[in-house]
Amino acid sequence: TYGKIMNHQNALSFPDDVDMSKDAKDLICSFLTDRKVRLGRTGVDEIKRHPFFRNDQWTFDNIRDTVAPVVPELHSDIDTSNFDDIEAEKGDAETFSPPKAFVGNQLPFIGFTYFKENQLLKGGGNSSSVEESNNSKENAKDKENCLDKKELQKNLQLLEEQLDHEMQAKDELEQKCRNATNRLDKLVKELDKEMNSRQKVEASLRQLERERALLQHQSAESLRKAEMESDRKRSLENELNVLRDQLEDLKKRNQQSQISNEEKMQLQRQLEETNAVLQAEKEAAARMKKCQAEAQKQAQSLEVSLGEVQDKYNQLENCKLEQEKQLRGLQAELEEERRNRSLGAETISDLQGSLSGLEKELKEMKSTLSKIQTEKKELQGKLNNLEKEKNNQEIDLTFKLKSLQQSLEQEEAEHKATKAKLADKNKVYQSIEEAKSEALKEMENTLQEERSSKLLVEEKLLQLQKAHSMLDCDY
Repeated sequence: TYGKIMNHQNALSFPDDVDMSKDAKDLICSFLTDRKVRLGRTGVDEIKRHPFFRNDQWTFDNIRDTVAPVVPELHSDIDTSNFDDIEAEKGDAETFSPPKAFVGNQLPFIGFTYFKENQLLKGGGNSSSVEESNNSKENAKDKENCLDKKELQKNLQLLEEQLDHEMQAKDELEQKCRNATNRLDKLVKELDKEMNSRQKVEASLRQLERERALLQHQSAESLRKAEMESDRKRSLENELNVLRDQLEDLKKRNQQSQISNEEKMQLQRQLEETNAVLQAEKEAAARMKKCQAEAQKQAQSLEVSLGEVQDKYNQLENCKLEQEKQLRGLQAELEEERRNRSLGAETISDLQGSLSGLEKELKEMKSTLSKIQTEKKELQGKLNNLEKEKNNQEIDLTFKLKSLQQSLEQEEAEHKATKAKLADKNKVYQSIEEAKSEALKEMENTLQEERSSKLLVEEKLLQLQKAHSMLDCDY
């Protein structure tokens, strides 16, 4: 896993049942180490020189074409028989012990409980209070839904701001990464240019070394020839001295014994020839000295040029080391920027997941709120219909009550008029009084019946109000 790879210094272990060479283990450990001492930090030649790639079976160049020591048997493209099956860990099921104290949540549900008092049905004020309480509950629910909606919108806005911030940070990291990549490419190009110039300088240095060696050989050959000419010159000078000595001897002998002119002329010719040869050798020696001086001058100029080229080569080497150092630093910065970019991408994905979850929750809340508002509208319509029916019934009952009151007042007025007439004519109309009393009794009976009917109407009105309040409570 990634954690074990990052913790390879402590987690890396080789199984005892697998036969593995020391060179293979050393190669794996050399790759899994810090980048400052990792195998291959100076180039691929360091990897090629590893003992693992130096044997009779394979090398670094032909290891791809070599048959592997162990070839697994495969029956299909999806054969996994060579891998161990890892069983998932089954955790113990969590069991919770029942509470010892009585909490009451194990009791069965037996229904709702209602109050039998008709306090809410007494008069129109009570029904209005019920309506106000229902309206207040609905307003409280609406306020709660609005608050939840505002809270979700606020959280959504905060997450969007955080997402924008992370996206800006991601863009900045990408810009830094691009800048680092551009700088890295620029340094790589400069390094390639320096490598090319270095190769050219090395080629010119090798050419100067060859010319220097050739001039040294020519100088040594000239010195050898000069020494040979010097030896020849000395031998000729010795011969000349001998001839001079002979000439002197001949002169002495001529003076003494009068040597013949022919011998004298012969010695004179030998002396002239020897002088001519000596002069030619002197001229050749002078030319050789001149050539030797020119060769020494060329050798000195080549030494100066070689020193300059060597200095330039050292400067290029230092520049190369400095650029390699900068390249390693830029590569480290690039890796750091890539890691920061991956972390920023993970944070952005987490925020996007949270944002999508909140958006989904907000959609669900909106749908729930729309359903509640629809149900509220339906209940409000039903309540309005009931209010209309209630008002119509109240109007009908009020009209009937007023008509009964008017008929009662009319009967009472007629009774008063009849009583006045009977009082004036008491003595004359006793029979009429008796008839009046009978009529009065009949009127009282009728009034009693009207009152009874009024009470029945009031009871029906109360029953209707009670039914209306029950409907309000249900909705």
